Amino acid sequence: MSGPLSAWFESGRAINVVLAVFLLEAIWLVVSGRMRWFAAAAALLPGVAMVLALRIVIADGDWLWVALLLTLAFPVHLADLVHRGVLRRGRTSRARQA
Repeated sequence: MSGPLSAWFESGRAINVVLAVFLLEAIWLVVSGRMRWFAAAAALLPGVAMVLALRIVIADGDWLWVALLLTLAFPVHLADLVHRGVLRRGRTSRARQA
């Protein structure tokens, strides 16, 4: 199936739009005072890394970059969870408290 929308995705332009939305979200989170830069970066960087990996795959890029981005996404995600207090010892989840 080919057409303008298919070409838009195959060229990676759709991924560029997603990355721009990530950037706008980060700016909004910081400017609105909902998060500081570190918190916003920790929350959004895993998704950005996965989207960039997808962009590399679509562009037939080197698999090493894909592996690196996906590998780096996990520790950043863990840092975000620790920062939010989700991975602290002794804390129960909200579902268990109900």
